Amino acid sequence: MAGGVLTAMGLVEVDRSGVIPREVLSGPWLYNGGGTGARTLLGVVATSTIAVAGTVFSITIAALTLAAGQMGPFWPLAPYARQGLRK
Repeated sequence: MAGGVLTAMGLVEVDRSGVIPREVLSGPWLYNGGGTGARTLLGVVATSTIAVAGTVFSITIAALTLAAGQMGPFWPLAPYARQGLRK
């Protein structure tokens, strides 16, 4: 986490120092929508990520349920039930 904070601080300083020409920074390949647009974009990405994770989880649970149904009932005390619980 500290590495990410240091990288962010370093990139802000590079942006403020003017080392990179403004023509490069204002190109069409970089996002230039401002703070509100960035917040909206982050919200959309987070929402879609959670939706994909939920879908994957649901499909995994359905597959495990179907696989468990193919195995049949499992009762761990079955060997003891056959011979009786008391000897």
